[in-house]
Amino acid sequence: MIFFDDPAGAFANLRTALKPGGRLAFICWRTAPENRWASAPLAAARPFLPDQPPPDPLAPGPFAFADPDRIRAILGGAGFRDIHIEKQDGVMAMGGDSAVIAGQTLQIGPLSRAVGEADAATRARIVERVQSALEEFRTAEGEIAPPTACWLVGARI
Repeated sequence: MIFFDDPAGAFANLRTALKPGGRLAFICWRTAPENRWASAPLAAARPFLPDQPPPDPLAPGPFAFADPDRIRAILGGAGFRDIHIEKQDGVMAMGGDSAVIAGQTLQIGPLSRAVGEADAATRARIVERVQSALEEFRTAEGEIAPPTACWLVGARI
């Protein structure tokens, strides 16, 4: 849902699949700064990245539904009612190998777009810096587990 080009149309379409009184439930990310799995690697890599304009908060992407007022407007416009949005916090257990995890951040998430066509040497420096930043989230059990911040959304027709 966070990657819909037309979220209002998409939710209106989903509504047609529900019976009267049917319920919709989903979870989506809150803001990037609250989601350290995404923001910490990007911040660590920033010295190696070209300047970039801020992302469009309404564009399809992982944080497109970060604003609860936007969620309410989209769902309400699609014919949903009794819209309930609550915070859902947790951690993202990513495993224990920070080098592997750091490399993966260059393939998915906000950092992958920011890195773009960086050369191999720059990518290696970014991975090293991100690996170091991820150590902040190492648990006593040896996992890398940064905090996550989501919205738990429910509505009905």
